[in-house]
Parts: sequence; structure tokens; C-alpha cells
Amino acid sequence: MSKTLRVAIVLLLAGSLAVITAGCATSSLDSQFRSSFEEQGVPVKSVDVKVVPHEAQLMADQMILNSHGITDARDEELIHATVTLANGEQVTAVQYKEKIYTYNNESTD
Repeated sequence: MSKTLRVAIVLLLAGSLAVITAGCATSSLDSQFRSSFEEQGVPVKSVDVKVVPHEAQLMADQMILNSHGITDARDEELIHATVTLANGEQVTAVQYKEKIYTYNNESTD
């Protein structure tokens, strides 16, 4: 077996492992968001997680964190999710430092 073929096989296996690992991580994140809502008694229909959210999602995530008094979060620390509840309503949520937040509409005065 030539050296080039061996290197290609190793790279193919490493790439496949990375894809599988990323898929497992997303599934785990889905379940974290789902359980966060369901622990509060809110039934969830589906969860769409974005590990690398786009700019509008990051802005929404920062607004959510600001509503909780968190103003020092960096964009690269955020994991964005759109959660569809059992009643069809869509809720934006963000995971920051292992905790999941949704918009806090309670007055902080």
C-alpha cells in the first residue's frame, strides 16, 4: 500500500469521526434544550440547535442574556436554539456557560 493511499485513508477516517462526533454533540444539545423546557412543564415538539449561529441569532441571544443582566458574553460562547413548543409556538433560547436562557420579560426595576 502506498504512503499516499494510507494518508488518504487516515484522513478519511478522521473526517468521518469528526462528522459523527459533531452529530452526537448536536443530539446532546437538542436533549439539553428539550429537558430544560420540559423540566419547567413546557412540552416541546422540536429543537433546532445552531452551534455556529448567524449574526441575527447572535443579536437575539445577546438580547436574551441582557434581559437576565448578563452583558459580558462573547458571541463564540453562545449556542443558539429555536424551540418549537407542543402548541406550535417558537421560542428562541441560548445556552451560555452550561445554562439555558430564554427572554426574561419580568421587570428588573
